[in-house]
Amino acid sequence: MSIVIPTHNRDETTLLRAINSCIKQTLKPFEIVVVDDVCNKRVKEFVESIEFDNIKYLENKEQGASASRNLGAKNAKGNYIAFLDDDDIWLPEKLELQVNQVVSEQAKAVFAQMFVEYEDLGIKYITKSKNVPDPLKQICTENYIGGTISSLIEKQLFLELGGFDRAFSAREEYDLWIRIIASGSKISVVERPLTVAYRSFIRDRVSSNISSYENAIDLLNKKHKQLALDVLDESERKRRESKQYSFLAAQAISINKGCVASKYYFKSFLKSFSPKFMILSILSLFSPKFLIMLRSKM
Repeated sequence: MSIVIPTHNRDETTLLRAINSCIKQTLKPFEIVVVDDVCNKRVKEFVESIEFDNIKYLENKEQGASASRNLGAKNAKGNYIAFLDDDDIWLPEKLELQVNQVVSEQAKAVFAQMFVEYEDLGIKYITKSKNVPDPLKQICTENYIGGTISSLIEKQLFLELGGFDRAFSAREEYDLWIRIIASGSKISVVERPLTVAYRSFIRDRVSSNISSYENAIDLLNKKHKQLALDVLDESERKRRESKQYSFLAAQAISINKGCVASKYYFKSFLKSFSPKFMILSILSLFSPKFLIMLRSKM
């Protein structure tokens, strides 16, 4: 199998942390492909200096993580592709447990739960990805699978589906998961955390971050409109809208924008009339940090 790591102006210490988590896997990968969309000579020399039997550096002339992942997958030699971001890590058994599930369940794609860790807050929680009875209905309702770094995907399937859609500035992984499941491909989830996604409570250009998620949801709704109509009934479509608003609220919470989060939680309440979202809307105004701490305890 091949590991693809897109990188963009990442400091060497953080990039090395990601690469080392691949090298230390209990099931060794065939190769590690680092794709640099800045084409930095320093990064090239650094990657090529790492002691691993088969690590290679690729230049991506078209900026963006999706383009880098697609280029890496296209040039990969393995039958399965796993993706890791340059500022995150895998736990040592990630590949071994996922490959076991590929074999035992004849799966084309295997995912896993994740640790989400706020390094500046000292807070960590586990995502709740799980196997469900009706994956197509569930994925049309929400991204119950999780992030790109949790995935292991058959290369042939990835290429047949066109990889990540570069039209998305965010949520490109959700779009791909929808297409994988809609294709009828067998998927599975390892119901334990096998990756660590690092987050920061303070980010720059917050408004553009939130707007990119808003635009991505609009694009998802347009691209998969007919699929949602075919798979979901009216009440399920309302639940889908509620989930979309609560997702936007959660993104705002994660970057300390309580007022923005409150607005989206209230919109989620109007779609679902769930008291939970009204409570979250109110709490968002007082302490976004508290909501992150609360999630870590649940």
